[in-house]
Amino acid sequence: MVLQLVAYLVLDRCIQTSREHIESGNVAYGGLLGAIAISVGAINAACIS
Repeated sequence: MVLQLVAYLVLDRCIQTSREHIESGNVAYGGLLGAIAISVGAINAACIS
C-alpha cells in the first residue's frame, strides 16, 4: 500500500494538473490513475508471492 501511495505522489508531481482534472469531473483521468494504482498493486503482489 505504501508503494501505491508513492506511485501516486510521483505521478502527481509529474502531472501537475491532476487535482484540476479530478475536480472538474474528468472520468478518463480518474481511470488513468486507477489503472496505474492497480498496475502497481499487481506488481507489488507479484513481488510478495
